[in-house]
Amino acid sequence: MKNEVIGLVIGNGEKHKLKELCLKYNVPIIYEELFNDDCDYNLWGFNEKGIGLISTIIIKNLEVVLHNLNEFEEYLSNKQS
Repeated sequence: MKNEVIGLVIGNGEKHKLKELCLKYNVPIIYEELFNDDCDYNLWGFNEKGIGLISTIIIKNLEVVLHNLNEFEEYLSNKQS
């Protein structure tokens, strides 16, 4: 994974599964507290430095945006190959 930011859009209630995938594929979690609260966060960005929240303006201007956790896992598994 390059240093460029990749966007990720997830559905409500999928934050726990996102954390599992980050741990499975060694994506650094920058702000652990995002995974420990009761809020649903739908817009994420990640690169080799880690994963965190991003805004609508940023995600609309990214070259690559993944639209669900299946695409996220596929992307990460391909990067490990």
